[in-house]
Amino acid sequence: MSNWIRQRSALRVLRGIAEAEPAGGVLAHGSTEVLSAKERGFSPDTIFCPAPFDAAVGEVLDCCRFVAGSLEDLKTLERAAEQAGPEGVVRVGLRLQAPGLPRADHTLTLEELAKLAHEIKSLRRLTVRGCFFRGGLTGIHGKELGRFFRAGYEAAKCMTVTLPCAMPYLCYENAATAVEENERMHPETLADCLRALDIVTMQNETAFYAKLYLTSRPSRKISATPRRPSRWTSTATSARRCGSRVPSSWRASSRRSTPRRTSLQRQTRRSCRGKS
Repeated sequence: MSNWIRQRSALRVLRGIAEAEPAGGVLAHGSTEVLSAKERGFSPDTIFCPAPFDAAVGEVLDCCRFVAGSLEDLKTLERAAEQAGPEGVVRVGLRLQAPGLPRADHTLTLEELAKLAHEIKSLRRLTVRGCFFRGGLTGIHGKELGRFFRAGYEAAKCMTVTLPCAMPYLCYENAATAVEENERMHPETLADCLRALDIVTMQNETAFYAKLYLTSRPSRKISATPRRPSRWTSTATSARRCGSRVPSSWRASSRRSTPRRTSLQRQTRRSCRGKS
C-alpha cells in the first residue's frame, strides 16, 4: 500500500477479489465473486457488485451492495427481488458519469438522473443508497485529477437532492490507480491532487458523513512517455431537479490563479439548497 493512502485513514480502497484487504472492501464482478467474498468473511456492506448483473443475481441479493448505471440495471434488480419473495428491499448505489470525460457503459449523467428520478422512485423493492463516480482518468494528474474528486463530491450531493436518497458511501472508480500513476509519473503534481482529495475528505467529515472509497484497476505496464492529459470539455450536464446547469468546463489554465471550480461549487451548492 502506498504511503499517500496509508496516511489517510478516512479513505478505503476497493480491490478485486484476489487483492482485497479486510481494511478496505471488495469489488466483485458477478455472483460467483460475491459468494467468494462472503466466504472470505467480508460483510455485505463491504462487497460491491457493479452492473452488468448476471443471471444468478437473485441468489446474492442480501450478500452485497449493488451498483447500477441505467434504468434497465435497476429493473433487473427489481425483477430479481420480486422473484425471490414478497419481502425484502435491495440496496443499490448509482454510478454517475464524470462530465467531460469519455463515457463508460452502465453510467448515468446528472441530466439523465433527473429525467429518470420519478421512475427510479417507483421501484418499490429497491432503495438507492450511495454513489460511484466514474470517468476515464488515463493521463490525468495534478489539479485536473483534483477536479475529478471535487466534481464527484458535488455530484453526489446533487444526487441526494434529485432523488432524494441517502449517501452512506461515495466511491471514485479507478482513482486509486490514477493517484498511484500520478505519484510515479508526475511526482511534481502529486501535492495538487492530494490537496484536493484532502479538502473533499474534510468537507465530507463535517457535512456529508459518507464513507469514501477509491477503486484500483488491474495492474498494467506504464509507458515511459506520459500521455498528454485529456481536457475536460465544456459539454454541459444539467441537474434538472437541482434547478441549474452544472458545466464541465473545468479546464486547467496557467493564467488563472483561482480555478473555475470555485464558482461552480457555489452555484451547485446554492441550487441544491434551494430545492432541499
